[in-house]
Amino acid sequence: MEFAALLITIIFSGVLGVIVYFNNPRSVTNRLLIILSITVASWSFIMYGSLRATPETTLIWIRLTTFFAVLMSTEFLLLSFTVPHQSLKPQKFFRIVILLFSLMAMVVTLTPYVFPRIEFGSGGFQPIAGPGMAIFAPVVNGYAVIAMVVLILRFIKARAKEKLQLGYVLGGIVLMLGFIIATIFIPVLFFSSVA
Repeated sequence: MEFAALLITIIFSGVLGVIVYFNNPRSVTNRLLIILSITVASWSFIMYGSLRATPETTLIWIRLTTFFAVLMSTEFLLLSFTVPHQSLKPQKFFRIVILLFSLMAMVVTLTPYVFPRIEFGSGGFQPIAGPGMAIFAPVVNGYAVIAMVVLILRFIKARAKEKLQLGYVLGGIVLMLGFIIATIFIPVLFFSSVA
């Protein structure tokens, strides 16, 4: 059943990304969306793999899931400023700051600082959060909050077609981020569990 859910996620994400991209390949919004679709599909596959990995490789898979979580949140943030426009909207300085924080968090996720070890028990494995969470958590959750605020403010100011487009994006992101935070981030951080 879980493998079927993985396939549906990857196929849906891929098809959505391809359809949007080929609708207007020159649009930065469409380019960001296909990149995001590829990232979501990759993250889903890696997340699935992390739950089925051998004890020796579990930690590597979990670190890769956090790496892709940073990538996803960065893409969402950039998309929140840009959708539905043809060009990238945050000023160059802000893009550089966003990308530098993202790069720093992505590098940290691949080290023992975010998850230094995993404890195995009768119920499976429990990733142990390390001091690197102080970098990872604010970047991922901060970007999600900023993206939501940007989209809400843009939605309030928008008119007609753009308001409808932003409403769809906002609704989808709220649902997805809520599920990710509630089912993955909070259990790992506060309850040391992936269930």
